[in-house]
Amino acid sequence: DDNAPTQFSTWAPKILCGIGKLAGTIEDRSIPLRMRRKVAGEVAASIRRSDSQPWADLRSQLTRWADDHRQPVGRAHPAPAAGLGDRAQDCWEPLLAIADEAGGEWPRRARAAALALHGVEEETPSIGVELLHDVEAAFKERQTTRLASRTLLDILTGDVEAPWATWNRGKPLTVRQLAARLSEFGIKPKTIRLPNEDRLKGYALADFADAFRRYLSGEGGHSSVTPGQPHGSAVCGASPSVTQAPAARIAQAPEPAWDKACHDVTDKSGGAEKKEGHGIDGEAYKL
Repeated sequence: DDNAPTQFSTWAPKILCGIGKLAGTIEDRSIPLRMRRKVAGEVAASIRRSDSQPWADLRSQLTRWADDHRQPVGRAHPAPAAGLGDRAQDCWEPLLAIADEAGGEWPRRARAAALALHGVEEETPSIGVELLHDVEAAFKERQTTRLASRTLLDILTGDVEAPWATWNRGKPLTVRQLAARLSEFGIKPKTIRLPNEDRLKGYALADFADAFRRYLSGEGGHSSVTPGQPHGSAVCGASPSVTQAPAARIAQAPEPAWDKACHDVTDKSGGAEKKEGHGIDGEAYKL
């Protein structure tokens, strides 16, 4: 009545339902309970009109147990379930603390349930991670340490099974959109010098090292390509030999001196010159 501020917890468990997959940002922070359509002959018990007394007894027992064990559960730091990601561990931590306090078979059963529920299907990579994967493949395909923005885009949109060829309602991904997507990982285009001495806006493989290590390491690690050495008549600096190496060696790979003392220059695309600051289809961009 006196409008005095009062501190209270707003936390509460929530149940979100949907058909098919939920948004990745929700699913990644939830404990999934996947349901399937009944087949002919399957019978599911209806609890809508069941006797309410057993549920009341169970609710009373759970309330009493929670009151008796509130402090030890609140102080607990349960051992994580091996194999779960960080966000799944966060979701399961209070449940594992309760299971450990209950003792008996509950600690083992709780961790087995966590692995079973989160291991039903492989995690679907985000569109950003999918782009990183395809960019890595593009560098490997050309066996080079740098690619012009337009060249990289042509490789990406040339894959009919990837989403980039139809990214814009049936139209290909643009140079500006590629730059915007990669900027989410702290990767920006810069002026690079290619083996044929052209200076264009593009990307260096070394700039992707951290992103590859953080987001693609779960796929078995990054295999870097030994960079080709510059040659006056070379187009991509390709080298016939490919050396497999861990992700940490990307930044240490020998770098040809193609971009030494480079300055910002006009970007060329398809023979037409584009000044920095003027984009495709009249949209402003800086690449």
